[in-house]
Amino acid sequence: MRKRWEQSRESYLDMQAGVLSSIIATYVSVEAMSMALCFSVQAAGRVMGAMTVTRVMPKQYKYVLRGGSSLKVDLHTGAIVEGVLIFFICLALHIVSVRDCEGETLKVCKMKHR
Repeated sequence: MRKRWEQSRESYLDMQAGVLSSIIATYVSVEAMSMALCFSVQAAGRVMGAMTVTRVMPKQYKYVLRGGSSLKVDLHTGAIVEGVLIFFICLALHIVSVRDCEGETLKVCKMKHR
């Protein structure tokens, strides 16, 4: 039970890093060149979230981090794949925010949740 709680806390902190980068992207004009800023802030937020989890976690539960998920490929390939996927997610969000001037996507989302 504790292991699942620690994993959910880690994913919560990772989600908070994504929210932080979205807030920063809202106040900074998101142009094609500032997509690199968005990617950098997300990567830094994830690193800070992982460091926070390792520092806050009690010593008796540190073994949970060693037995966590692992990649079937080397670390560089995993980092490249994650970077490419984050780029396309940011690009899709950018396209939706630029093309959706009148808020039609938001209207559709509100209609689905009624």
